[in-house]
Amino acid sequence: MSDGWSSYLASGERVIWEGRPSTRLLVLRKIDAFLIPFAVVWTAFVALMFFGRVASSGGFSAIPFLLLLAGLYILIERFVYDRHVRSRTAYALTNKRALIARSAFDAYFRQQPLTDTLTMSFQDGRNGRVTFGPTVPPLALLLSFTLWSGEDRSFTFRALDDAKTVYDLAQRIIRGDIA
Repeated sequence: MSDGWSSYLASGERVIWEGRPSTRLLVLRKIDAFLIPFAVVWTAFVALMFFGRVASSGGFSAIPFLLLLAGLYILIERFVYDRHVRSRTAYALTNKRALIARSAFDAYFRQQPLTDTLTMSFQDGRNGRVTFGPTVPPLALLLSFTLWSGEDRSFTFRALDDAKTVYDLAQRIIRGDIA
């Protein structure tokens, strides 16, 4: 996407690094240790309730059916949704900013200036991430749809295989080692 970034760049700005998140189907987060068992229990309970009602000639009921769909989303569909979003997301570091561009569902462009006052953190590993700026408090995650979607609305390059490299490069840009 090197040429694709040109319309977003300011005068004198150039792309130093660009990449994309992993498109593996399962990119697990710590919260999934809770969400997956919860979804299994929820879906099984609601399925028994729904199919038990239908089998006992109680007829179709919309509420258990909607609850079943919600359980299936938490258990399966959110991973498909997350993969779709990641497959249409690109990241870049310029000599001045970090950039995220996405063209899935709600297309958007986000930017974060790389300044010496910027707080950064990273998590290395197979599903590495680099967060530029503050993270979203856990309570805010619990009260929003982002808990289920895989995003937390912080400015984060996520699902990176080389998070430490990206973090180090951003630190070098901030220090002025790369102009």
